Amino acid sequence: LAGSPIYQDEQERFVCNTLQPGCANVCYDFFSPVSPLRFWLVQSLALLLPSVVFGAYALHRGAKLAAEGACRPQVPDLSSAYLVHLLLRTLLEAGLASLHYWLFGFSVPNRVSCSRVPCSGAVDCYVSRPTEKSLLMLFVWAVSALSFLLSLADLVCSLRRTRGTTQRVKGEARQVCEVPTLPPGLLQGPQGCHSQGQVDREGGQEEQGVPELPSLWTAGQGSNSQAGQASVLG
Repeated sequence: LAGSPIYQDEQERFVCNTLQPGCANVCYDFFSPVSPLRFWLVQSLALLLPSVVFGAYALHRGAKLAAEGACRPQVPDLSSAYLVHLLLRTLLEAGLASLHYWLFGFSVPNRVSCSRVPCSGAVDCYVSRPTEKSLLMLFVWAVSALSFLLSLADLVCSLRRTRGTTQRVKGEARQVCEVPTLPPGLLQGPQGCHSQGQVDREGGQEEQGVPELPSLWTAGQGSNSQAGQASVLG
């Protein structure tokens, strides 16, 4: 919109110092093969297209999850699609900036020399409002450079974040819960290993523990039984 008043009469005020029919049109086509306004319009639409496609894809994924009737709202994983969108937009910005430099350069000259057919020799043509057009061209370059740097920074940060998330998930998957090997007479509770003589959680009473020296108890019991038999025989 800002460039429309500047470029609306560009071809009419493109004056060449010749009366040869068709020479001015050929020289203007040599000077500006594509209208800057149309190029900037196509550039803006091309850079908006990846964002529009990504937004439509995100809405489609969200609507699909909502249609499945999930109990709780889920957030779809859009990291891969976002990276592709950023990469495509960065490449488009770099390619269109290169094309812009090849077509128009960084500034608009005051005078253009042309020697194409049907011009009779070298012809000088003069551009209308070159300073104003040069300032507008520099402004467009500044906006394009800022957009490219922001897209590149967003792409690098997204790649680092995705790589960090992947490494963290792999690290958590490697942590294995090791269960210690316990004797048959011991039970493992939430706070460690406990013996059979601890408090029963369900009944609230302490179970009677197993004697620690069953061999001594057996020997004592055997001696008492032999003494009893001797007293009976006596």
